[in-house]
Amino acid sequence: MLDGLERHPDEQRPPQDILLQWIGFVQVIEQNTIKIIKASAEAVDYFRGKGFACTLLKGAVVGRYYSNPNRRQSGDIDVWLDGGRERIYDFARKFDKDGKLYGVNYQHIHFHLFDDIPLEIHIWPSCLSNPLHNRRFHQFCAIHHPIMRQAMPSLAFDRVFILMHCYDHMMSSGVGFRQIMDYYYVLKQGFSDVEKDDSVRWIKNSACIVLRRVLCG
Repeated sequence: MLDGLERHPDEQRPPQDILLQWIGFVQVIEQNTIKIIKASAEAVDYFRGKGFACTLLKGAVVGRYYSNPNRRQSGDIDVWLDGGRERIYDFARKFDKDGKLYGVNYQHIHFHLFDDIPLEIHIWPSCLSNPLHNRRFHQFCAIHHPIMRQAMPSLAFDRVFILMHCYDHMMSSGVGFRQIMDYYYVLKQGFSDVEKDDSVRWIKNSACIVLRRVLCG
């Protein structure tokens, strides 16, 4: 919102005290985002050093599509490791002093690599409750699996995954303005007719019937 206000003439901006308050909030967001981007790069280097191909998800990844990446607010780091559940779990148990796994669910675990920034290791980027749709999503993930020389997923992956992330929020804590803007900026990167058809095909194959009706008609 501040980016938009900065393009407006003075007479169309909010009162000075409110504007200064917003600028202060944005400066805090920028400082936090810079910190998370740096930590994200360190996490990628760490996991690669341990022999895992990996890619970042959400957060800093989506921020690169924004006109001002540092103003995209991030809360944690999500890293998708390619190695399989058994190998990842074994690695995480050996890393933690207690030899335990934390925050375990189907798609990720918590990993205490940093003291002040939450980090999640993803076995899968997301999941779907319908086994058939989940299997098709796994097929999609197999095409876009992490590789050593690429720290961020492709735009083709994000056109499907970020939309699924919006759906996850819709079915749990609720979709916020940030999730809507994330997908807006993903789509704003553009796509050919072939790329559009491919993304829609995977959305139809992977998403539940509610999401298909909302997005694909």
